[in-house]
Amino acid sequence: MQFIEIIAGQLANIIERTRYERQLLEKNDALTKAREEIEKQHNRIVEMEKYQVLVQAAASINHEINNPLTAIIGNLDLIS
Repeated sequence: MQFIEIIAGQLANIIERTRYERQLLEKNDALTKAREEIEKQHNRIVEMEKYQVLVQAAASINHEINNPLTAIIGNLDLIS
């Protein structure tokens, strides 16, 4: 009888350990998916910031080109 109690106790421990391992694996999978999503969002943010810098540079270049052209066109009008 004592042998059966020992075996039953060991089986209960194995079942409990298996349950905890399964929960740990599920949490690990969830954390992995969350980390991948965070990396994905981070990459999107970086790309958006790069695009924003490009747009700002283009606007700045446009402004720097248009200012002298406006003065040149204005002077050409006066000369004409």
